[in-house]
Amino acid sequence: NETVVYAFICLFVINVVMTAIGVRISAQ
Repeated sequence: NETVVYAFICLFVINVVMTAIGVRISAQ
């Protein structure tokens, strides 16, 4: 199902973005 795959990719991307933001905040 393409919808499930698309949702999984979105969650993965959000997780990566939030992690990157967290790292930047921690670095500062």
